[in-house]
Amino acid sequence: MLGLAALCPAWLIAVLGLLGRTKGRFPDMSVAAWWILSGAAALLGVIVTDALVRRLRESGEPHPPARYWVVGVGSFFPAWCIAMLGVLWTRPGVGA
Repeated sequence: MLGLAALCPAWLIAVLGLLGRTKGRFPDMSVAAWWILSGAAALLGVIVTDALVRRLRESGEPHPPARYWVVGVGSFFPAWCIAMLGVLWTRPGVGA
């Protein structure tokens, strides 16, 4: 689960970077869509990771720590990619 802790701060920084894209009290629809997609991917990643870790533990076989690390990184990687795409897409003069 160390991989989960390793990528979570990177995802949070990217999502907070999207917060800086708001011009007023409420975000533009394009920024809000990136927030929702990234948050949904993070939540889905954590749920899937929990199921995978349970399956690995219940198998009864010893697994190397690197396998758990990869599973942890894989949980937040899609959410981080979506948040970074949102930061890049909502730059002034690009995308929306």
